[in-house]
Amino acid sequence: MESTMKPQPIAPLMDAVLRTLGRHSRQDYLRLALHQAGLSDAQLLKIDHAPPYPVTWAERGLGLVLQRLAWGDMPGAPTWGVHSVTLDAQRWKGSWPMGLDPETVTAQEFVSLLAQDQSEALCLPQMACCTTRGFDEQTWALVAVFGGASGALQNLTMSRVGEWVGLSMLPVWQGAG
Repeated sequence: MESTMKPQPIAPLMDAVLRTLGRHSRQDYLRLALHQAGLSDAQLLKIDHAPPYPVTWAERGLGLVLQRLAWGDMPGAPTWGVHSVTLDAQRWKGSWPMGLDPETVTAQEFVSLLAQDQSEALCLPQMACCTTRGFDEQTWALVAVFGGASGALQNLTMSRVGEWVGLSMLPVWQGAG
């Protein structure tokens, strides 16, 4: 069974996060979504040639790993890529991909819903790993960690796989104005 992870009606921040995963650009769309959600983008775009670096909003349960990749066509216009996104189920109160309910989803349900190829997925009571199709036919690796007394989802990390993709045409921003 092939799965495609595309947002159902979800909040603009999650939409922006998923649309920028695995892409390189100036990240204007993501920055606008962060601002609309009341989150600072002060640490988002590092100028130096650093290895991939984390940016977290721990109080909101959101973490990203970015990297400055290249200068754009114009001097002074670098591009950054989003390597991965991590959601902390205890703190992230926004929408979840595919309508996942972190309080009730099991590792097996996670794999059934999201795995591109279930035969290649790893499914243990405490962890599920699989690949899924993202936007524009990208492949994303997913790692979900389960635990606690209830066995609930603790966190979900979505990472790019393969080559960087340039930012495709994004929909009109619904939060502006």
